[in-house]
Amino acid sequence: MKLSTALVLAMAIASSSAIASAQYTITDLGALAGPQSTAYAINDSGQVVGYSYANKNGTIIHAFLWSAATGMQDLGTLGGYNSVAEAINNAGQVVGCSDTSTGTSNHEHAFLWTQAGGMQDLGSLGWGACAAGINDVGQVVGDSTTSREDSHAFLWTAATGLQDMDVPVSPTTEAASINDQGVVVGGYSTSNTYHAFLWTQDGGLQDLGNLGEPFATAYSINTSGQVVGSAVSKNSVVGFFWTSSGGMKALPTPYPDYNFIAYTIGSTGEIVGYGSNPVSLPRALVWFTPTNVHDLNSLTVNSPMILEEAYGVNSLGQIVGVGKPKANSTEEHAFLATPAK
Repeated sequence: MKLSTALVLAMAIASSSAIASAQYTITDLGALAGPQSTAYAINDSGQVVGYSYANKNGTIIHAFLWSAATGMQDLGTLGGYNSVAEAINNAGQVVGCSDTSTGTSNHEHAFLWTQAGGMQDLGSLGWGACAAGINDVGQVVGDSTTSREDSHAFLWTAATGLQDMDVPVSPTTEAASINDQGVVVGGYSTSNTYHAFLWTQDGGLQDLGNLGEPFATAYSINTSGQVVGSAVSKNSVVGFFWTSSGGMKALPTPYPDYNFIAYTIGSTGEIVGYGSNPVSLPRALVWFTPTNVHDLNSLTVNSPMILEEAYGVNSLGQIVGVGKPKANSTEEHAFLATPAK
């Protein structure tokens, strides 16, 4: 579903001593049914998407769309059991992947959902497919397994349909994000390596480099062309921030003994992600700038949850992800963190 990597998480980055510049109120978004939901993305209207258990025993998950006015809405499936919403643009168009009526993972297809048209099957390149990103122009990216069982990045538009990006460097390419200029980022594999890439229609693929080891993947690009992701450095994985002028730089973390990922960069340059280690709960992280990082839990006002992983941020600074309700630590729910006025 999410962009996969072969990275083994670890890290060793000095903590930031910058002063926080925001406080947040936390909303528990609940679940469709059962004990779990996760939010992956939020648009500038405050609409949130992700997935939730759709039955009480947790054997089925469905894509959801949440807003303050309507609460959590089940987006259904393409005829199968499960679906996941990965991204939403400012027009309220939602993308992700869903089982089809065949009920097998090889027939999971990418979808585009709209309020007027419901869930549209975007197809695949032969077998399974999942859409990971959509821009405000309506261009969609993701990855699909071909009939040769290779994973290829794809680009979908209403005019052309789902097209193989045909990145000619690897049998495995995965597109994670596309900005409004049509610039795509993601990851590709070669023999025993995994590389972050940036792709444009005119320029093709650009390798974004590394932090000392040949393993990196890009998760998000904003309208300014700034990119974030994760990379191996000295046998540890750290979040990175990349620009065309500065190249790839390691981000700081408040927890040197945690593993961490930089997952999304918003239009204003705010970055969200999370850190984890084998013996402690994950911690949601926010970087107000590439040098100013904080545990999101330390910035909350009377939070009803422990915030574990942050996945999305909009231009208003609202952050979404997943955390544990303090009233029931056996469950995990999607959360919305809103900067206090």
